[in-house]
Amino acid sequence: MSENKKQIIDVTGTVQNYTSCMGCSIKNGELKPYGNILFEDENFYVCQDFEVPIVGFIIISTKSHLCSINDFSSDQKVNFIMLVDKVLKALKTIGVAQEFILVQGERNDIHFHTSLFPRKEWMKEKFGRVISNLKQIQDYAIENMKTPKNLSEIAKICKLLKEELNK
Repeated sequence: MSENKKQIIDVTGTVQNYTSCMGCSIKNGELKPYGNILFEDENFYVCQDFEVPIVGFIIISTKSHLCSINDFSSDQKVNFIMLVDKVLKALKTIGVAQEFILVQGERNDIHFHTSLFPRKEWMKEKFGRVISNLKQIQDYAIENMKTPKNLSEIAKICKLLKEELNK
């Protein structure tokens, strides 16, 4: 593989190659998130988390190289909050979960993104306090949840979420 190519293992366990930053590679179609892009507007796109096969683990990412919410224009800030609200309502409407943990990601080498992490009963039973065990839950999902049944459920929820968000 050449120096400028990068690799990522998606929720199905498939290695995907890409050349630009991950956010741009998703935006321009070089990388395909499972379930595809579920919603997009001029500033943001919404998709299933690329690597972690948890039903309803949704990412809202900027389309451009903004690294922090502090970099957003006033209009982008309003748009972002409205989009988070819209996605959370849709996830609750289709029955993914009633509680979510929002994790904001800021780094200079990736696009700003917010993870909408569903609080599921199996997480509480297996790991206790979900918020303090997010990394363990993600690692567990990567190792144990790339099953046809779970991937089918993710695909179903992605389809329902896309329909709900694009009404």
